[in-house]
Amino acid sequence: AFLARHDGAIIGLLDVIDGYPSCGIAFIGLLAVREDVHGKGLGRALFLAAEQLARERLKARTLRPGCRPAHPACCRRVQPGYRLLGEDGLLADRGS
Repeated sequence: AFLARHDGAIIGLLDVIDGYPSCGIAFIGLLAVREDVHGKGLGRALFLAAEQLARERLKARTLRPGCRPAHPACCRRVQPGYRLLGEDGLLADRGS
């Protein structure tokens, strides 16, 4: 899990589960940013940190958000260079 803090208070978090639901996939189970810091790039920074962990340490080729593409929040998680893969919400790795 990644935590973002400001003045000792947690203002954002993101958790990653390796190998769920199968090998080579990093599952993003939760991405949350405190409402008063929305729009400042914190969610993106957390996502990029998770991406680096998934690529370099977990050797994952696919990121999977914990939501479905039909949910509007899922679309906000799609970073440049990724694409949604079907109804399960998988995000293809930039390198694939």
